[in-house]
Parts: sequence; C-alpha cells; structure tokens
Amino acid sequence: MNKLIIQIGRLDSYYRKKIPIKHEDKVKEYELTSHFYKKEVLNNQAQLLLLFPVSLPIQKFNSSTDDPFIQKCIDAISSIEKFNDFLSHPENLFQNHPHLSEDDFLVLPSLGNYIAPFGEIHLNTNLEAITLRILFYLLKKYVDVEEIHLDISSGQNIYNIALINAIYRFIPIHEFYHGKNKKLNVKIIYSDPIIPNNNHPIKLHFTNFKAKAFFSLPELDLNFVDSSIKKIYNNRNEEENNTKKLLKDIFQINIPLIFLSVKYSLLLILFEQKLYDKEILEKLSDFFHKYSDYILNLTHPKSSTGNHSEIESINKLTKQFHSITNIIFYYAIFKGLAENLNKIPAFSSPLKAEITKTNEKEPDINLINLDDIENILFSKYDSVAEFKKFKSELNRLFNDEILETLFKLSKSDYIDYSELLKNSSSYDLNTNFNPRNFAAHCGLEKNSIQLKLVDSIRTNISYTLEIRLNPKITQTYKKIVSYFLN
Repeated sequence: MNKLIIQIGRLDSYYRKKIPIKHEDKVKEYELTSHFYKKEVLNNQAQLLLLFPVSLPIQKFNSSTDDPFIQKCIDAISSIEKFNDFLSHPENLFQNHPHLSEDDFLVLPSLGNYIAPFGEIHLNTNLEAITLRILFYLLKKYVDVEEIHLDISSGQNIYNIALINAIYRFIPIHEFYHGKNKKLNVKIIYSDPIIPNNNHPIKLHFTNFKAKAFFSLPELDLNFVDSSIKKIYNNRNEEENNTKKLLKDIFQINIPLIFLSVKYSLLLILFEQKLYDKEILEKLSDFFHKYSDYILNLTHPKSSTGNHSEIESINKLTKQFHSITNIIFYYAIFKGLAENLNKIPAFSSPLKAEITKTNEKEPDINLINLDDIENILFSKYDSVAEFKKFKSELNRLFNDEILETLFKLSKSDYIDYSELLKNSSSYDLNTNFNPRNFAAHCGLEKNSIQLKLVDSIRTNISYTLEIRLNPKITQTYKKIVSYFLN
C-alpha cells in the first residue's frame, strides 16, 4: 500500500476500552485513534505500523485478569530468566498484542528504571538510538510509500519526538532516493486529551508536516565511513578487501563527483558511466541493506541491558547520529541520480554537438540527443542556470580560428583541445590542470577536453563533433571533489 499510518502502541489499564472518536460528522468507538483513522477516514486503504516500547509489559498488572495478553506479559517478567528471554525476542510477545490484526509493528528500546517481581530493571537507550531504529526500519520496509500519517495521540514524549525526528530525515531521503520523481506527503494526527471515563467524543486534528530536501551533500566523516564499511565486511579475503576499497572510493569520489556534475553542470563527467554503472549501484545497495540490518541489530531492545561494550555502542550513537544519517543521505542522493542518469540513452556514448558557423561572433551549437535533458534532469535538481552556463561555455570554445584548425587537423581519433591552441596568437597555453578553472568553466577547461570531428558539411560551415574529457582527467577527480567540497 502507498499509505502508512504510524502510532506508538498502548498497554495501559484502559487499552481495551473503546472510546468515541469524532472526525467531521462521523463518530465511532475504537480502541485506538489510528484504528478509527484507518477504517473510517482512509477506508482501510492504508498500512498501520504500531511502535511498541519494550518497557510496556514491565508494570504491575492485576494477576486475576482474564486478558490472555496481560497474562503473557505477567509471565514474561515473572523471573530474571524469563525477562532476559523476553528482551532477546520481544517480537514473540508483541505479535500477540490485541491491537494488531493485519498490522505491522516494531519494538523500540526503552529508557529508565522499572520494578519487576524479581527486582529492579534498568534499561538504557537514548533519543538517537530510538530515532535511528525507526528511520532504518522505514527505509528497509516503506521506502516506496507516498503518504505517511503520524498519529501522536498516544505514547510518551521521547517516542513521539523520536518518531517525528525520524520522519523529518526520512522525507528528504525518500525524495532523493526516488530521484525527485516522487513527493512524500506527511500529515500529523493528534486528538483532544483522552481522559479515562470521559464519554465525550474525542475529536481528531490534523496538520501537514514538511521537511525541505535541499540538494546539497552533508559533511561526511570519511574515517567513520571507513570504519562502518569494515564492520559490515569484516572478512579479510580478497573479494571483501576489493569491496571495501571500491566502497571507500564510491563515497570519496563517485558520489560527490556525480552530485557536483549535476549541481554545477559538469556535463562531460556524466558521460563517464563507469562512475555510476550497474555494478557500482549494486555494491552500494548491498552495503546499504547490510548497514540497515547492522543498525537495527545495534538498536534492538536486547542491547538495553547488554554488556558494557553493547551499552557503550548505544551511548556512542548520540555522537555518531549525524555521521550515520549522512551516510544514508549520500546513498539516497547517489541512487536517485544514478537511476535518472541511466535512463538517458545519450550518456552511453560521447557528447555529440552540431556546430554551425554564423555571422555572429559565436557559432550555433546543438547538443545532439540532449534536447530534453534540461527538463528530465537539471530542472529536478534546480540546476537549470548551471546547465545554461555549460552551453554558454561550450559556445566560447569554438571561434573561426579553432574550427578551421580542427578541420585541418581532422583525424579519425580524438585531438586534445590544447593542440588547437598551440598556434593561436590569442591564447597563452598553460598545460597544468587547474581545478578552479575546471569549476569556473563547467568542466570545459581547455586542458581537460578532447574533440573528434565526426562529420563536416559545406566545408568549414557545419561540423558534427564528439567532445569528451581527456582520459587523464580521472587522475584529478580527487582534486575536483576537494576544490568544491573543502
């Protein structure tokens, strides 16, 4: 389903009591506001995800109750052995929660001191751990949803804050993950105070929730990325060593380079498909899925009372939170860009341009097979102005003198653009690569490009050229990334 409702699960004294809930002119009784919303407002056309804090069963219940789920909770905390077993696999208990039918659920870690029949229990977690657990679960199971409805009518502050915190990050990640081809709509649902034994209808309220998806790369701690990769691929065989090296290069070079190429219209780099081909995307996706499992395991409630190293790992999440989410932003931006780029057939061969001499100072230039690229790529990422600058810079490369020299030197292979300038009286050639010039001229730096004459019509009047980066430019990728990002 493309609609998702999320609510913090309940297990209070009145959790089975139906309450009258009102929306517009409709009043019906339900145990949960999200049940009412799913059935009466969305006509059952939504998936419900309930988030259960693992501490819910750790409370004093009436032992004479005939509620079978409460009896299971009482048994789960009756001894230290049974409690430890419950904490290792809390899903086994919560899957029997009466509020679940065909709904999904996730168990969250809890914080604080609790009293059980066998003694005091101390549970350790933090806001960042809960946020990451929700975020990575959504990324793993619900990355394709189109609507999210957050019902914050129940739950303690820390859980609803973590939920909103996770959604605040999920929105831009979702948008970039889908290459800005999908828009995620999020609505917050809240209710009048739910007071026990109050029979007045509880009214639902709604507000839209937005988070701007800025097309920018967050600062990435490459040392943290390196250590994260090593945690996922911890074997030392040759295959995994190659994978670790490739992933490190992807985060350090491929992702920022493709991002910069779209943001600043370094168009020629986008013709280097090996930077974002199927193998690169598959390796990165494999890392993302394994990293998601790693984070979900790290934040599992069983670590709340774990050994010293497990608790220390949870506490570290307060400092590592942004480094972890930044890794996911990098992945989402790259995945969306790569999938968009791979849909453009023209990128599978060198850039072709048809150049026609006119009476004007600059010739007319037509980029062959790239007529719609402004709409299908650059407009999505707010880079139309930079793309127009690229075309302007391309125009400046070709005056009469350059075109005539190119025609005279015409070969079946590529010619360095700098070769065309050797006899030019108007240009002082500097053969050193300058990343500043590369950036200033949208990648059309004179020492960085090569040309090949494919066709000419009406001698010296109309030319069809192939334009590509000099293969040596691959040695300067780190310099280009460093210039833009540092």
